[in-house]
Amino acid sequence: MAKSAADDLLAVLDAEGVPTGDAAPAERVHADGSWHAAVVVWVVRRDGQVLLRRVPEDDPCEPLRLAASAHAHVGPGAPAPAAAAAVERQLGVAARPGRLTHVGSFRSERRGRGGTVDREHQEAYVLQDDTPLEELALDPRSVDTVYEVPLARAIALVEEGTYVPAPGFDSMQRVSNALLVAEDLPESGREALRAQLRALAAASPQAAASE
Repeated sequence: MAKSAADDLLAVLDAEGVPTGDAAPAERVHADGSWHAAVVVWVVRRDGQVLLRRVPEDDPCEPLRLAASAHAHVGPGAPAPAAAAAVERQLGVAARPGRLTHVGSFRSERRGRGGTVDREHQEAYVLQDDTPLEELALDPRSVDTVYEVPLARAIALVEEGTYVPAPGFDSMQRVSNALLVAEDLPESGREALRAQLRALAAASPQAAASE
């Protein structure tokens, strides 16, 4: 659950994503398990690689597990500007809303420590960008490490637990290559991850065919 300006007060949604008219601090929203809005951005390279993000150790739900390239809560207003701001803040990649392609709306439910329940209606976007890993400016509050993985291999990892070697770079500006395995995946919320990767493949069949 990456932090953003919208974390101060979140609009509470119902299970179908309709605003209830209530708003609450993020901490209370998560403690109550209330549905709220979020955006995720998947960064895809021209050669079909996708960026996977390892969340920080202090993530209350899935510490050090894999997630979308960028993620943020959304306050009032259109989600695309919030998505562009998230990828710039967390990865240091300049992204105007017009560079983002919307790939779908998804529901994600994650359970974590201390009774935390993170229920999100997520708007997912794809951004094509080829900034090298070592030139990314990673925000350690949101990112532990980023990895480059062929989209087809990322799908196989999530769907079948098939391991994949991945070049990586961490928020301390160090090379952090890894062999990603099933244990790196989140225990909850995996369905949304799988569905979003499948949506990327449908939007970019050429990338999905790359190994």
